Amino acid sequence: MNERLSTEELYEIHKKKTEKTMKMVITTIVTMFLFALYVLLKDG
Repeated sequence: MNERLSTEELYEIHKKKTEKTMKMVITTIVTMFLFALYVLLKDG
């Protein structure tokens, strides 16, 4: 790839990657939270 990406294009790519990562992180946290809640309620 010899063509230089414009700053805007780079920003868009970075934004997409960041959004993907954030979604993964949030999903993981929510899953862990729900699992912990389930274990607490089950044992309670």
